[in-house]
Amino acid sequence: MVDISLECAIVGQPGTFDVTIDDGKKVSVLKNMIKDKNSTSITCDSKDLKLFLAKTDGGWMRDVDPAVLELTEGRIHPDAQTMIDGERMGKTRSIKDVLEENRMATPQSRQVHVVVVVPKAGVSLSGDNDGRSIQKFNKPIEFSELEHEGGVPSKFRTWRKATVAAIASLLDRIPVIIIRAPPLSGKTAMFDLLYNHIIRSEPNALVSRIRANRMAEDVKFADFFKLLDGCDFEAVCAHKGDRVVLIDEAQITYNDELLWRGYVKDTLDAQIPGLRFVLFSSYGSFDAYRKHERAGTPIRIPPQFTLGLNATPSKPGLQVSREELEEMVQNSIGASVSGLVWILCSGHIGIARAILRFLYCKFGSKTPNAEDIEMELRSVELLQYIHFSYRGIPTADAFQRVKKASGLSEESTLKMSEILNSVASGKVMLVSDEHQTPGSLTAVEYLTTYGFFLRRWISRQSWARRCGNGHCAFGWGDAHAPGGVDGKRLLRVEDD
Repeated sequence: MVDISLECAIVGQPGTFDVTIDDGKKVSVLKNMIKDKNSTSITCDSKDLKLFLAKTDGGWMRDVDPAVLELTEGRIHPDAQTMIDGERMGKTRSIKDVLEENRMATPQSRQVHVVVVVPKAGVSLSGDNDGRSIQKFNKPIEFSELEHEGGVPSKFRTWRKATVAAIASLLDRIPVIIIRAPPLSGKTAMFDLLYNHIIRSEPNALVSRIRANRMAEDVKFADFFKLLDGCDFEAVCAHKGDRVVLIDEAQITYNDELLWRGYVKDTLDAQIPGLRFVLFSSYGSFDAYRKHERAGTPIRIPPQFTLGLNATPSKPGLQVSREELEEMVQNSIGASVSGLVWILCSGHIGIARAILRFLYCKFGSKTPNAEDIEMELRSVELLQYIHFSYRGIPTADAFQRVKKASGLSEESTLKMSEILNSVASGKVMLVSDEHQTPGSLTAVEYLTTYGFFLRRWISRQSWARRCGNGHCAFGWGDAHAPGGVDGKRLLRVEDD
């Protein structure tokens, strides 16, 4: 047996350190030595440490590899994630056995050989260690593996790995991200997927997820946070280390002054180092709260910190990619007509899922031919299914609710109806149009505030039809016109 020098890296801690050990010793002994060398930062029992060989493509990682540099900053590079998802170093085996079984060469200088993951249990949130600890942070979401979930095969799902990773990477340089989109556009699914990604890629960060729509009407964020996570949010702010808070349905919190003008603004202004927010906010949902709540954020969020449905060269969006759609439809009834599903959904993940649900309800476990499937996808029944199954669709009913809730005058209502009918016939409303009257502009502002239209930028500022990504929307006109459904029409709009 011989002594070997192992360069070790602890995820989330800067730098690396050396452990010299007889290669005949067991991995359990190596764990003890690692803890002894880091007794201040590692407070758990040594047996709870998780050790992984720092290998990539059959060789050792170099100390200058991006994966190694990110590990020491608390992030996990995809190469390192693949390694950590693999087999741990078994504690009952000798170091020599582990190296031989993995066909690893004798460790040399300028390499990293062992990656150490420290469990998070019992991390103190207060400087004086008064006993408060993280009780419910970083708990992974276990997605159902049932064959059918809510009457729909669980395989109608995409993990959106590329999109999730792109959004997560923004947190390296952006302290507050707000994702604004209508209902049915995949925000809540992204909320869950992003949460799981962050706790796995940043194991030393404290990550909390808050569903604001589960808060009682008069409850504020800080009180709800304490109820869920078992500690004061002030303690989280004071904690030394990375913290990420994800809030779904954040529009419900717009009247919470402490959250927005306190915690979020201070985070934007770099007053709380290490704290980051990801806020998922809905617009155009026609919920009753719109009578009383703000229609927009109480503070200004810089445009570069705001994501939406459409991706740009510098920012990801919620639109589903063709690859993600193929992941959703594989082994399903929709697989044979995925091209048509792609055209109909225009990259809108909620509509794509609705189409797959509709086909499953129509055909069940049968194997219909492509012609029968296409016939159903071109039917009025599909539009009715989407309309009656999903909230937030801007229908005639929604228009009447907005009119009543806002106390709109007959003049305003008439002008809004005229503009809706114009857009339903295919017209694009340009803000700079010289024929626009003040009344028309006011009506367009109303329709945008309540989510009937989505404001978009092209060569000039324009108003585009709204249903998710601006590609399609529900308007209303002649019920007998092509595509008409009970006085409502599904419109498809190409990008400008």
